[in-house]
Amino acid sequence: MHENVEISDGVLKLKATRVEGETKVGTCNGVATNLPATRMGCITSTKRIAYTVFVEARVKITNAYMASDVWMLSPDDTQ
Repeated sequence: MHENVEISDGVLKLKATRVEGETKVGTCNGVATNLPATRMGCITSTKRIAYTVFVEARVKITNAYMASDVWMLSPDDTQ
């Protein structure tokens, strides 16, 4: 979601938020249930990079059951 991406003082901030009253079917402790819907922020590039490349990220891990990751994917998402 566009509103979950922000640049402030030269720092990229990606946020996770929930929409009041919106749910998705998910599994919690092995039981199918309606869970709060989560909105995420992400960025993507319009240009490919050539390997070998150096990429550095400083990531603040959330105190949540969600993954906080930095991914670099190939155009077909296989690598």
